[in-house]
Amino acid sequence: MRSKVLLIGIDGATWEILKPMMDEGRIPNIKRLYNEGASGILTSTIPPLTPVAFASFHTGVNPGKHGITDFQLHYKEMGMSGIIDSTFLKYKTFSEIANDQGKTVISINIPLTYPTPKLNGVVIGDFLAPRVYPGLVHPTEIYHSLIKKADYKILGISLKQKPHLSTDEVIRNYIDVESVRYSIAKKLMNQYDWDLFLIHNQLLDSVQHGFFHFLDKRSSHYSDEKYNIVAKYYESMDKEIGNLLENIDANTTVVLFSDHGFKLIKKNVHINSFLRKRGYFAMGKKKRLLPIGKIVRFIQGIDSKGLRYKMFDLLGIDLKVRRELVSKFKSSNDNNEKSQAFMRDGAYFGNIYLNRKLGDSENVGKHLIEALSELKDPVTGDKIVAKSYISKDIFSGPYLDEMPYLFLEPAGDYAFATGDNLDELITDIDYEKCNSGGHALEGIVVVWGKNVRSIENIRCHILNIAPTVLAVLGIAVPAYMDGKALEEPFYEKPIARTNSSMDGFNKTLRDTEGDRNYTSDDKDVIKERLKDLGYL
Repeated sequence: MRSKVLLIGIDGATWEILKPMMDEGRIPNIKRLYNEGASGILTSTIPPLTPVAFASFHTGVNPGKHGITDFQLHYKEMGMSGIIDSTFLKYKTFSEIANDQGKTVISINIPLTYPTPKLNGVVIGDFLAPRVYPGLVHPTEIYHSLIKKADYKILGISLKQKPHLSTDEVIRNYIDVESVRYSIAKKLMNQYDWDLFLIHNQLLDSVQHGFFHFLDKRSSHYSDEKYNIVAKYYESMDKEIGNLLENIDANTTVVLFSDHGFKLIKKNVHINSFLRKRGYFAMGKKKRLLPIGKIVRFIQGIDSKGLRYKMFDLLGIDLKVRRELVSKFKSSNDNNEKSQAFMRDGAYFGNIYLNRKLGDSENVGKHLIEALSELKDPVTGDKIVAKSYISKDIFSGPYLDEMPYLFLEPAGDYAFATGDNLDELITDIDYEKCNSGGHALEGIVVVWGKNVRSIENIRCHILNIAPTVLAVLGIAVPAYMDGKALEEPFYEKPIARTNSSMDGFNKTLRDTEGDRNYTSDDKDVIKERLKDLGYL
């Protein structure tokens, strides 16, 4: 009997929000999957960022093997960095492995699928694509027959517009954008005789980044009125999931998952400020700060009634020029070569790189771990670092030397941040202008189908998704995968055969539809999008 798998990603979903909504009767389809299937916590990668988590999701290998720890990959030899995309994946994805075994794959908006791989089926790329164009889709005929006609959008309104729009306007826009995506999914689901179907709800991540203070009842900004407005997004998402479930047969196993969890954040902790005060981080020379840079910073601080955007227009400062000016200012403080330790990029979780050219880096690392374990909020006395992870202790693979020495998990309502603030250790978050939700390690997972038991509290790591899907499809799991096929959810355990002959390592670039030779404008668009979500 032919087995099929439907994977539904809901970005950043957490039981802390979903369970109350199930009890309130807002999301009956998710509740049905929960009640009838095997549910539990999905543990994300360290750090729990989308490119890191989805690199492990796709390949089944830990970050030490795929080398991705952030949205940007830095090339030490060339002094350059690049935005992560599908061509950075070092191993074959489970979708590609299924494709090689003759399976038909439909993939919609799954992170790290742009440039789009040419699989047998359909691939619509993800939010790291610069724009909607034929290269976003394989085969390109689908772009002309479905995508273009549907007014398909990658993402919705920028969260930077929060001060100028009502919460209801933003939520309605997000619902409309995802509704188009689900509509296309249903058409493709019925048009193709598929074996593996993947769809990802990316905008839930934006909803929770922007409005978590209206969802978490511990927040001083919580109100029933605002909660009900934001809950409309979850209700719409649940309805669309229900529509997908109506279009599958009895031989389909459904996996509902989130790549990471979410939590309320109240304060940003500036790690480079901490390192500077202890003499590990070198301050750059501020004389390079251009006068126009001061003007840009002043304008960026103006947010009332959209004046900031009007002033940018008035001065003729477009997106590209604005980013170049701001980056010039930031580079004045970005003096990592002269620092013994520094945090680079990253969001919510902290990271610390050690400069091995300057002194005994291992000794520096030990001192930092001790100091960080004792780091407390000077106002409240609360502990700031929940746990420190040394990369070589938690990962294995050839990319350990390229990774941060240390990753930091924030405690409580704190989040770690980079940026140019070297004077203050902790700053409060202004929810009117800034994001209130941050990533957490514990996401959600539900497995549902006729061969799945109704149980709770299963434990699943995101590394387990790839081998589990392959096993359910009857495809041998490559021996190099670090994840293992889940057995606990199933009455009859899938036979997880091992393919020891397959190394899976991509020695050549994938054959893709899109072009990764981004223009400077493309790069600006993607970076602005990531900055909007608090990732850069």
